[in-house]
Amino acid sequence: MLTLAEVLRHPRVPNETGDTIGHLGPAAAPLAPLLRERLAEVPLDSPDTYDRAAPLLHGLGTLRYAAAVPEVLRLLHGTPRELRLRDALVKALARTLGAFGPRAREAVPSLRDLLTGENAVAAADALQSVEGDAEAVLPVLLGALAPEGDPGSHRAAAEALGRMGAAAAPALPGLRRLTDSAGVWERTAAACALWDIAGDPEPVLPVFREAWRQNPYTRGGIAACLVRMGVAGAPVHDLVRTELASPRRHRARSGGHGSHDVLDDELLLRACRTALEAA
Repeated sequence: MLTLAEVLRHPRVPNETGDTIGHLGPAAAPLAPLLRERLAEVPLDSPDTYDRAAPLLHGLGTLRYAAAVPEVLRLLHGTPRELRLRDALVKALARTLGAFGPRAREAVPSLRDLLTGENAVAAADALQSVEGDAEAVLPVLLGALAPEGDPGSHRAAAEALGRMGAAAAPALPGLRRLTDSAGVWERTAAACALWDIAGDPEPVLPVFREAWRQNPYTRGGIAACLVRMGVAGAPVHDLVRTELASPRRHRARSGGHGSHDVLDDELLLRACRTALEAA
């Protein structure tokens, strides 16, 4: 903690700072005021504005430190439209506001203003978390599911709809259509959302089985959904048991590695064990 506090006293913090705070969880709460101070110092029009803000936003969102809403809105309203990586910055700002939940109500007008722009899905997801107004966000998310839409938007919209639960029932036809998508990430996100909204395993489990085998990187999200499904996920628990027994891990690959490979694999194994216990 003392080391992280010292890191946060510098104007620019490493990209990994937000993830590290996430791993520490509530124990990192004393660092929140420092994160807020650093965010207030991020320049509005610098080429590295996004790079400096992103780890701070991640940390603040993880800690749900809603006292930083004014600093988040400062960046949202103050950065010029031509700023490098501004779209990525706006998405990160919206995610952070969404993580703050109802305590970020002063951000509601700003989020509503974003509902008609290119960051509409991220804004809708955040607005639902902050205000809980399904009537305002459903048209945006339903529109993002349209067949002609961007695959990335399809996935983000499906994930946002899943978090809404039963209130997103009007999205069920679009999500069922998305389970036939060519993209494995879209299919998986749609299947998870179908379960979280309707609680029907029939259209979900075949998608999970195919995706699990096709792309090992989908397994973490699938396993997390299987935990939520409890006994309803039992027909695919053979995949979970095989995963737990396999000495070759799902993120193992020749010629490279990622900084989160071990952690992501441990999270997958934990979810697999929990899924079996929940059934």
